[in-house]
Amino acid sequence: MLEYAENFIAGRIRFGTLESYRKREDKDSERMDETEGIGIIKKPGEKLLVNTATRSIQVVPGIEELYVDTEPKNHFICCLTTCKAEEIEEFSKKFGCYCVVVHDPERLIKDISEAIAKDIGLSVNPPTLEHGMVRYDKGHQIGRELNRDEKIELPWRQKPSEYNAQKEYRLHFNFTSHELIDSPKEYVINIGDLLKYCELIEVSL
Repeated sequence: MLEYAENFIAGRIRFGTLESYRKREDKDSERMDETEGIGIIKKPGEKLLVNTATRSIQVVPGIEELYVDTEPKNHFICCLTTCKAEEIEEFSKKFGCYCVVVHDPERLIKDISEAIAKDIGLSVNPPTLEHGMVRYDKGHQIGRELNRDEKIELPWRQKPSEYNAQKEYRLHFNFTSHELIDSPKEYVINIGDLLKYCELIEVSL
């Protein structure tokens, strides 16, 4: 939508809850993911073999499933893409003809982080902005252990493999005092200035 793109350029960055992406009313398959807020990974581990005849238990190598759930209404995300310039037209067919090109991603992250820190609505237990590429391995088996941070990030940073063409990069914050801002489906972070390092383009479809 042109309105969303213009607001972004104006420094009003819209974040939606993970819950809102679970339950989009338009049922848009490109945006809706009913598994948002749930991380699932299969990893090397152990399993028990029980021999009822001998009443013995043996521990052998196996596959463990790591399941990480979170409260989706407390987690807010802003979804971007890392597509190349030559891919913008194809992406526009799925997401709309108005696109914002961010020429200085590091500056954007810095500006949003500072705006979150100054936001009065988020002043109780102020959140920290996190960001990173989405991983498209939900429910898949991986060949290594995840570290603590990777496990914590799974619910907001992981999606099923069928979405991998989106090449999504997410900005995220977790506001645990959600009821203080009336439990909205969206929250706008206002940077307070025009983003001169961003460019609004219209793609002819």
